[in-house]
Amino acid sequence: MKVVLVMFTPEGERRDVPVKHRRVTLGRDSSCDIRVPIGAVSRTHCRIEVSDDGVTVTDLDSRNGTYRNEDQITETEPLNAGDRLAVGPIVFTVQIDGVPEPVEPPLLESPMVVTHPETPSKASGDEVPEAIMDDPDDSSAGISDLLADLNGSSEFDFDLDDLEDSQGA
Repeated sequence: MKVVLVMFTPEGERRDVPVKHRRVTLGRDSSCDIRVPIGAVSRTHCRIEVSDDGVTVTDLDSRNGTYRNEDQITETEPLNAGDRLAVGPIVFTVQIDGVPEPVEPPLLESPMVVTHPETPSKASGDEVPEAIMDDPDDSSAGISDLLADLNGSSEFDFDLDDLEDSQGA
């Protein structure tokens, strides 16, 4: 079973993140299989497991929660082709064995972002509430300008200085 997490940049550019192992962890920590270095993402945010029976996601007690199709998950839940998986401000579409194709950008932002629209950014100099930020020393990042070319890796790389400049504009 081939599982790919598909996301789109704010400019509409598609990025595919393959789930390369039967069990992968998503989070901010360098030990995670799929690293999303954004302050609103917990160090170990959630786990995706692929088995002969299907694909599941488990929230790992993340501070801001993991969402499947706009609903916060509280236990291990199945992921189906076409489901939307929100981890912090990033929304992935789950693609299983090429389904769905084509994948369209999500119409809505992450439920976590929508739930906290007044969330200030560290770039603005405002204090970021602890309920939003997992680590107060981490920079808060929005969705805009997040991704550089993945070059075949599962790690999201971007320049925090660029993010702070775009958020302050």
